Amino acid sequence: MSHRNKINPEPNQKNWQVVEVVAEEGKRYRVRWAGEDPKTGKPWPLAWVPSSYCSPDLVKEWEE
Repeated sequence: MSHRNKINPEPNQKNWQVVEVVAEEGKRYRVRWAGEDPKTGKPWPLAWVPSSYCSPDLVKEWEE
């Protein structure tokens, strides 16, 4: 999976890197975030995000 995939919650906000989509429910995707939590050294927890936040590349990879 590519780290080129991004989540962009709102215009002018930071893009967050995503490793992959792991599930889909309605208009939401569950994503695995890139990187680790610096406080724990563990991967970030999976999270549900609106499909509108996901890049076209991320959605395309999930659909393949």
